[in-house]
Amino acid sequence: MSLFSPSLHRPRRTHGLRRTLLGALVFGSLVGAPLSGQEAAPAVPPASPSPIPADSASGVSPGGAFFRSILVPGWGHLVTGSPTRGGFYFGSAVFNSYMLFKTQVRVTAATEADALKRREVEADLIRDGMDPDSIADLVDQDPRVQETGALVEVREQQMEDWIAWTVFMVLLGGADAFVSAHLSDFPAPLGIEARPVGLDGRVEVGISLGVQGPGG
Repeated sequence: MSLFSPSLHRPRRTHGLRRTLLGALVFGSLVGAPLSGQEAAPAVPPASPSPIPADSASGVSPGGAFFRSILVPGWGHLVTGSPTRGGFYFGSAVFNSYMLFKTQVRVTAATEADALKRREVEADLIRDGMDPDSIADLVDQDPRVQETGALVEVREQQMEDWIAWTVFMVLLGGADAFVSAHLSDFPAPLGIEARPVGLDGRVEVGISLGVQGPGG
């Protein structure tokens, strides 16, 4: 009996080890199957952020409309669906540019006339034997030089006024385009009216906004 006892007990341990290994493999396959399936599942791509809605129905932001009107007067109104007001600001810019050019030509002409008149008066004083050291003061006191000098001051003041007016109209157009982009969803458009005031060349600009009531 003692000779066969080792051989009887060895197979039991072998079968038990096999059963243990087989059970572990089966258990691992059962448990690992869903895990492997989960790892093999395609990753869901992250949702792309939704596009930021535009601030106006035209798709142009108020800031974009403002800077467009600053670069080219009327452009901001055109892209926001207000071609009439855009045409007004564009026409205003063209007219102001023409007046700036015309006024600059007048300033140049007045400056040249003043310089010519000063040389004439200086030549007359030298011819009359005046002291060269006092000629400059005498030239400034001459009525003809004072007249041309006053004309130069008037032309330069006109130039400054047209520059200020042109800058004001450009900024007004940009602000109007900014507001127009904000209110492009409203059915009632903005109204703008420019009319002369008095006889001194002043222009009054008015902006009206129609507001739709709750019933309409």
